[in-house]
Amino acid sequence: MRIRRTGLHKAAVKLVLEEGPKKVLDYGCGDGRVCRMIGKKQISATGVDIDRKAIKKAWGRKNGGYEWYRVDDISRPGCFKGEGDMDVVVCLDVLEHINDFGEALKNIHMAAPVAVISVPNEPWFEIFSRLKGTGRVKSGHVNFWKRDEFKKELGIWYEKVEVWPGLVWNLYRVRK
Repeated sequence: MRIRRTGLHKAAVKLVLEEGPKKVLDYGCGDGRVCRMIGKKQISATGVDIDRKAIKKAWGRKNGGYEWYRVDDISRPGCFKGEGDMDVVVCLDVLEHINDFGEALKNIHMAAPVAVISVPNEPWFEIFSRLKGTGRVKSGHVNFWKRDEFKKELGIWYEKVEVWPGLVWNLYRVRK
């Protein structure tokens, strides 16, 4: 499966659904798009984001009784305490923005046995960003990984790391 930016959310949800989860946690949920997609399948989805406005928008777009949202910082130690009963964590387009991504990965690892994570594929993300007239400053990215570098980072936390490569974005599914 090749990943294009426009299909990233659909591809991630497909990987999540393959796990047959009952409870999914979406770190960095933004407006709740992934939670809504999962909630439509009558699976409990909890969205967490640091941005209060995004969470408010997510609550406004809620489409059923399977979605829940809250404000928190996934890089805060113990952010997911008590949420270790999740089946899958989704974390798309987030870790590249976090200074202490190691603490965020620790929290993701504690929350569920499986995670689906995406990060930009460097240097291609930077090249395409410059072509569009944006760059690292405008993107807000503070972490930059090549595909194999991030896979190695995930291997510190997880026994199994699968990669679905994209030109600009990479999608990973990891298992304890």
